[in-house]
Amino acid sequence: MNNKNLISMMIVLTIILTFGMACGMLKSNEATTDNKSATNTASTNSNAEPKKSQKTGIVSADDKADFSLQAEELTKAKKEGPDSITPPSKYTGKIVEMTGRVARLYPEQNKTLAPRVMLKGGRPILEDVECEFDEENKAEITKLKVDQMVTLKGLVPERWLMFPSLKHCIIVETK
Repeated sequence: MNNKNLISMMIVLTIILTFGMACGMLKSNEATTDNKSATNTASTNSNAEPKKSQKTGIVSADDKADFSLQAEELTKAKKEGPDSITPPSKYTGKIVEMTGRVARLYPEQNKTLAPRVMLKGGRPILEDVECEFDEENKAEITKLKVDQMVTLKGLVPERWLMFPSLKHCIIVETK
């Protein structure tokens, strides 16, 4: 292996390790925030009529998407944003229906990262879109294959780490 390849591998490993550690720190903060908002919603809607379908996660098939995008569009929005970790305000906290080609699958949760699917968003690896699934919806990931076209629905978080991302994803359609 020549020096250029070795240096490139070391840079990629450093990025991956940094991303993993940052996810662990943010994941604990997000879990706290998600639990608080779920508790507040439940207490304010206690007298509301039940929905027709059972909602298993934060985002359900019944939820109407605020935006429909290609994965490349969210990657472009990240590049044009105020900084690399803040999604454009028009997407923050909104439900997005996203179509893209599956780059990688991570169906199991590890210590710092939720089960997720990476959609191709441009240049390999660095411009992919991360789509995290809740634990109760992770079985949906097994329906997918690398290089398959898929439409997912998820929520744009307040902060991005390395990749533009959606949280609480579900599969809408596979092709």
